[in-house]
Amino acid sequence: MARRWSRRRAGWLAGLCIVAACSVLGATTLSAQEGTGTLVSRAIEHENAGRHAEAIATWREAIRAGAVLPGVLGLERTYAMIGDEAALLPLLDSLIPNFPADAQMRGVQLRTLVVAGRHADARRAFAAWRDLRPQDVTPYRDFARVL
Repeated sequence: MARRWSRRRAGWLAGLCIVAACSVLGATTLSAQEGTGTLVSRAIEHENAGRHAEAIATWREAIRAGAVLPGVLGLERTYAMIGDEAALLPLLDSLIPNFPADAQMRGVQLRTLVVAGRHADARRAFAAWRDLRPQDVTPYRDFARVL
């Protein structure tokens, strides 16, 4: 009887540990999602208030926290507001290798290069994207839009 009770208690304890671990992992994931959502909201508030330096810092923080695409799009918008679109290019150069086929990221890259007057670089970026996805019309459509 004592042996049976011991096994039963061990089973309950193991189950409790699994439930606790899942709860902690779920809470961590949820907390991270809430954190990036909060950062994005805060960055938008800074933009709307005309605090561009704070918006840029918050967008960069959101990117580091995992909200990469919203952060890049937010930075594109904020840099456009202050007329410094080219400042986004070093960040894009570091992100594109991690997201080589992402159409939105490539679209931001093409728009930024064209607005910055770097047409030869825009053609090279288009060619690289086209070669990556030869059957996809998106690179052609996006490049035609920015010309």
